Amino acid sequence: MSEQWPIMTLGEVIHEMKDGGTPKRSVPENFGGDITWCVVKDIKPEIFDSKEKLTQQGLDGSSAKLWPAGSIIISLGATIGKIGIARVPTATKQGLSGIVVNKELILAEFLVYLLHHKVKEIQELATGTTIKEVRPRKLMSELKLPVPSLEEQKRIVSILDEAFEKIEHNCIQLQTKITDAEDLFSSILYSEFSDNIETWSESELSEIAYTAGRIGWKGLTAKEYTDSGPLFLSVHSLNYGHHVDFRDANHISQQRYDESPEIMLESNDILICKDGAGIGKLGIINHVPNPSTINGSLLLIRASEKLVPKFLYYCLLSPYFQSIVQSRLEGSTTPHLYQRDIKQFPVRFPATSLQKEIVEKLDIIAADYENLLNNFSDGMKNFNELKQSILQEAFNGNL
Repeated sequence: MSEQWPIMTLGEVIHEMKDGGTPKRSVPENFGGDITWCVVKDIKPEIFDSKEKLTQQGLDGSSAKLWPAGSIIISLGATIGKIGIARVPTATKQGLSGIVVNKELILAEFLVYLLHHKVKEIQELATGTTIKEVRPRKLMSELKLPVPSLEEQKRIVSILDEAFEKIEHNCIQLQTKITDAEDLFSSILYSEFSDNIETWSESELSEIAYTAGRIGWKGLTAKEYTDSGPLFLSVHSLNYGHHVDFRDANHISQQRYDESPEIMLESNDILICKDGAGIGKLGIINHVPNPSTINGSLLLIRASEKLVPKFLYYCLLSPYFQSIVQSRLEGSTTPHLYQRDIKQFPVRFPATSLQKEIVEKLDIIAADYENLLNNFSDGMKNFNELKQSILQEAFNGNL
């Protein structure tokens, strides 16, 4: 950064920063008002609205604060570093902080760019065992920022706005192509599992597949994870395409693994997420590298001899099945798919020979689809790296 720019802490250039809060959901009168109440999904570069609204009673009865228009909203909880500027008075839930800048020292728009540039440093300040978070007071005292004159800030913001607008335009075009590819693959699956299947057999899933999960299980704490031993998979293992990926799995002791023989994973097992935002996400196991099991958010599905495992996987991935998943969801705060419901899902299937033909065709299409998504993912990664490169130049005083 430019040697002429003074270095100041975040706390020195702002008037106020505070965590948010959530009113009691058991009191319906706290919600449904006209006060914008921001959660992580509501954070955009400019925040004009929120999905949920608070009443004045809800605001007064919680630790949430109504931040004035022009305040910066930053996530410091589960998703650290998502940032936007509130263009209307906005309250936040806990884990999201509002920031009121000292306009005599720093522009809100300039600080937003600085915070984006400092995201990794902000994340390194996080503490906590289950969910890592950054406390506002710690961020205010430890995050150091270059603070040029207001005139120089305006010049830098103008240049960055123009550059980022072009990058954002390209990102939108790329995202549109990703959506188009997803829609195309979805339509192919739909046609395979909805057209001309009247002659196929139909059974409940429990009659043609083995299902198992951790029922009423409280889970392991991070302290129980080991450096080696059997692998312990979560929904993160379903984030890498069609096949279950073991790279993000934790390790557990052999003793803990042996406690649940019913969910010791095998090749061709299918895993489905039954909790939270990832409900319905699927993956099939190509190869089990080590003894492996699953946590409480996943369900194991193992095809019987009546089904080709990959056929069952594509069936469960199809819009036909996913629409059933959505219709069976229970729970508004934390969506949940019960194992008993999954066992009752009606599955239609043809003779094994036709199942193999369908799998061969879909495997080719799925491989092309994954290659396309990987290319798009690389493109988005390049755009993000370009943004960081431009920010680095900006705060080195090289614009």
